[in-house]
Amino acid sequence: MSALPYPHELQAVAGDGTLVDAIWAQVAARPLAPAVVDGGREWNYRQLRERVDTVAGQLLDTGVCRGDAVGLCAPRGRETVVGMLAALVVGAAFLPLDPHEVPDPHQVPAPPSQALARAAELGVGVVMAPRRWHPRFTETAWRCVDLDREVDLDREWAGRSFPPPAGGPEALRDIACVLMTSGSIGRPKPVAIPSAALCHVITALVDVYELRPDDRVLQFAPATADVSLEEIFTTLAAGATVVVRDDDMISSPARLLACVAELGLTVLSLPTAFSSQR
Repeated sequence: MSALPYPHELQAVAGDGTLVDAIWAQVAARPLAPAVVDGGREWNYRQLRERVDTVAGQLLDTGVCRGDAVGLCAPRGRETVVGMLAALVVGAAFLPLDPHEVPDPHQVPAPPSQALARAAELGVGVVMAPRRWHPRFTETAWRCVDLDREVDLDREWAGRSFPPPAGGPEALRDIACVLMTSGSIGRPKPVAIPSAALCHVITALVDVYELRPDDRVLQFAPATADVSLEEIFTTLAAGATVVVRDDDMISSPARLLACVAELGLTVLSLPTAFSSQR
């Protein structure tokens, strides 16, 4: 992944464990506790890990190696959470792609996608996406990993050796993800976030927010925004529940407040533009 800028000043190690180590510890401690609530569907921590292992296996099958960059194109929700974690498990860096910037192949002619061009410049050759979105990438020659796939891990991959998320300084020097700047003052630029920095921030925020396993945290931001990392990973590292919003939930402040009560939300991190509405 040599095309990525690496912020060497952030290579300091924040402890010996990785972010995935922290989340897998919650899987072991509370496997049946709710991990992700998305619409009418709920996954517990054990189910979340099973889905992550399924996608991680596909990444390995496509030849993804530690240090590679992989695309992630999915709607806000459980598929995005699974894709992020699967990339971290195999030591790859995920690059979230805005679905609105990836052309629908049914558009004739399909407009060129600057998002895909920028991802290709960063060495992306594999993308994780729901099966229904795979046709969006037919012109890229990228290999597609199916975020919807369900398999019997014991039967299909019996005897397979999955590389466990490595702890210690070596793993923490990996790049965890790459986010693009908005491009408001020029061309969007990639920002590489090291695992050490992400792990340090997430660990600190668990304490700052005083998160507990019985908390239910709203997942508001798109995956292309850095706030989404806080909403997702801080929640899971604390053993709490990620509750994914839908468009109806934010149709008005009154509707959001009603949903807060209906869903039992305890933690919200809202953008100023929305929270200031009356």
